[in-house]
Amino acid sequence: MMTISEDFLFRLEKFGGILINKVTFDRIELDESEAYFLYLVQNHGFEIATSFFKKEIKAGKLERVLLLNIYSDNNIEGSSKNPDETLQNARKHVAKLKKHNILSFPLELVIYPSMYCDLKCGFCFLANREDRNAKPAKDWERILRQAKDNGVLSVSILGGEPTRYFDIDNLLIACEELKIKTTITTNAQLIKKSTVEILAKSKYITPVLSLQTLDRCVKIGLPARPGELRQENP
Repeated sequence: MMTISEDFLFRLEKFGGILINKVTFDRIELDESEAYFLYLVQNHGFEIATSFFKKEIKAGKLERVLLLNIYSDNNIEGSSKNPDETLQNARKHVAKLKKHNILSFPLELVIYPSMYCDLKCGFCFLANREDRNAKPAKDWERILRQAKDNGVLSVSILGGEPTRYFDIDNLLIACEELKIKTTITTNAQLIKKSTVEILAKSKYITPVLSLQTLDRCVKIGLPARPGELRQENP
């Protein structure tokens, strides 16, 4: 059955809808007619969608989306549902987004699993370096699963120092299993071997190394604190 390729993210928005290439992140904003058409394609297939939108197709209102190279053969779960009901639900959803003047969901989710850090950089905004309120990875997994289902394309794991989070390995495994593009920003000073192994094998997680410079010339203007990581003059 012809539907929207898995290489593209489509979702309804207050202005109609948005279509995003998951690889290049190129995006197209859609008007309501285009969005409702693609919503039917996504849920019932290209053939049923074109039969429902004959009038709009004849008027040339859907020429742009019809010519897009976004369609492929895929199985559609729940395609036996009533297309009229699907279309009605889509209109209700867009009306709700308009009423509250909101987007349906962000494209990227930034999470802070722990605010603890092992360094004391003078410019850092962190005031509380305790780790008392950290939640287990299973709680984050539930949030990430919901986020992906609602169209979030990527996750950024920050802190604190995220590799010091007590359940970091399970959190990274959850991101990998969800197949969601993830970056983790770390100073990597005390990273565990098990965490390194997960990152080395990952197809979806990119580590980003962030460490205050040891070059005193670059450090000009950055306030120092007692115990801050620094390089002294010989």
